[in-house]
Amino acid sequence: CRLGHGSDQHVRKPTLVEALRDKKVIHVAVGALHCLAVTESGQVYAWGDNDHGQQGNGSTVVNRKPALVHGLEDVHINRVACGSSHSIAWTLQDTQTVSKVEPVIFPVAKDPLGSSILGLYDSEKPQKTPANKNAPTLSSIVMSLESNTAKQQALHHILNGMHIHQLRQAIVKALSSHTNVKNASTKQSGSSDTPMERSVVNVTLTKDGEIAFGGGEAPVSMAEIAA
Repeated sequence: CRLGHGSDQHVRKPTLVEALRDKKVIHVAVGALHCLAVTESGQVYAWGDNDHGQQGNGSTVVNRKPALVHGLEDVHINRVACGSSHSIAWTLQDTQTVSKVEPVIFPVAKDPLGSSILGLYDSEKPQKTPANKNAPTLSSIVMSLESNTAKQQALHHILNGMHIHQLRQAIVKALSSHTNVKNASTKQSGSSDTPMERSVVNVTLTKDGEIAFGGGEAPVSMAEIAA
């Protein structure tokens, strides 16, 4: 009788429940011996075993076909659940699924190698895209998911994304530090004089016209150099 076809016969292939033919069912719950269905209009239909009054119709009469559960007219039900001998119906706040698929705007374009942090393209000014102030927060999107399993999976993806982002920042920071040191050393050595010219300028002569240093040996006279 829990199949809702009005009989106790076994059905071995999918068969339409005739009592719900003209109803738009949005949610179904299956218990041990009874079933519940919710329509788009918020109505709840129950059928199957009813020994403990789990169908909510005020009696223990078995319904072999889906029967409307009365007493819920003032509440728009959209979720139901079945236990072994009890039933639960509640209202889940509708969420705007459109906002969940909107792209997240980042301050820079896709930058897998960290060129924006290294300052390689500072001269190019990217176009700023205004952020959607009405977009929901990440926490509200996660909490709006129906099941705890979906919430846990979403949180797992978020943590993985944060992990990847932190590793990327560490790698880019290391590359950025190396580049900065290299640029600093280049700036310090960037002079109009060549290394040979600076070495000649730094050579000092004594009063006798001799070079003051000569590789750790005795002073060398200018005559010996000319020879």
